Amino acid sequence: MSLEWGRLQEKISWRSIGWHNRRFRSRVEQKFRNRWSDFDAIYVHDDPILASKVADYRPTVLRLSGPVGPELAPELRAVHAVCANGDALARLRGFMGDDALELPVGLDDKLFKPGATSVRSTLGWTNEYRILGYVGRLIRLKGVDLLAAAFCEISRVLADARLLIIGSGEEEKNIRSTLAKELIRGRVHIEPDVSHNELPNWYRAMDMLLMPSRYENFSNAILEAMACGVPVLASDVGGNKVLAKTGAGWLSEPNSLPSLVTCLDKIVKNCAELKARGERGFHYMQKYHSWPVIAERLEEIMRSRLGVPR
Repeated sequence: MSLEWGRLQEKISWRSIGWHNRRFRSRVEQKFRNRWSDFDAIYVHDDPILASKVADYRPTVLRLSGPVGPELAPELRAVHAVCANGDALARLRGFMGDDALELPVGLDDKLFKPGATSVRSTLGWTNEYRILGYVGRLIRLKGVDLLAAAFCEISRVLADARLLIIGSGEEEKNIRSTLAKELIRGRVHIEPDVSHNELPNWYRAMDMLLMPSRYENFSNAILEAMACGVPVLASDVGGNKVLAKTGAGWLSEPNSLPSLVTCLDKIVKNCAELKARGERGFHYMQKYHSWPVIAERLEEIMRSRLGVPR
C-alpha cells in the first residue's frame, strides 16, 4: 500500500510541476511577445519545451541540471545550444552526440575556500577527532540510512570518529533513531539549517565529506567540500564517477553498507592522504569550477553556437 501511495504522490507531483511549467511558458510568451528583439540571446534553465519555443525568436541556450530522455530529442535539437554536466551530459550524448555541450557548475571561489573555522570549538570537538561530514537533504535517495549505519559501525573501532550532519528531510527521524546512542555520547551533531554563506565554515570543520547517494547527477555538496579543501568518499553512481577522477576522493560500491564501512576503515585513519586529496580537490575546483571559468565557458558557447559577439 505504501509503495502504491508513493507512486501516486510522484504522479501528482510531476503533474503539478507540468502544470506550473505550462503556466510559466504561457506567461513568458505573453510578456516577451513584443520584446524578443531587445535581446541578443536567451538563457533557459531546465525547460526543454520552453527553450524550443523561445528558439523560434532568438538564439537560445538551454542548461539542464538533470537527465532527460530521447523522447525530448525533437525539442532539444530545435535549441541552438543544449548544455549539461555530470550524468545528464553523458546521457544526452547517448542520443545527441557532440551536439550536447558541457557547461560545468560554478562556485563562488571567494566564499568556498580553505580557511579557519569556529565550528569544532563550538561543538567541543578538538583537532584530534576525525570528523566525517554530510551536507544535503535527509532522504533515502541520498543514502543517509547507509551513512548512519556505517558511522555506528566505524565508531565502535574508532573512538575519535565524529559525524557532522547538515540538513533536514523526511529521513531525519529514522536517522536520529539509528544514531540515538551516538547522539547521547556527543559523537554526532545534526544541524538542520545552515545559511549558504555560513556553509564554508562547516565544511572546513570536516576531515572528509561522505556522500553515499543511490543516485547523483553532479553533487553541489561535493564541489563545495572540494573547494574548501575537504576530500570526499562518494558512491560510484552518476556524476560522482567524474569527480572521483580528479583524485580528490574515493568511491564506494553503491547501496552497499559493507563497502562503505570498509572504505571508511581504510581511509579515515590516514591523515596525510586525507590532506593530500583535499589539496587536489581545491586546485581542481579553482581550475575548472570557479565563477570566472564558468562565465568564460558560457561566453564561448554563446559566441560559437549562437553567434553572439564578445
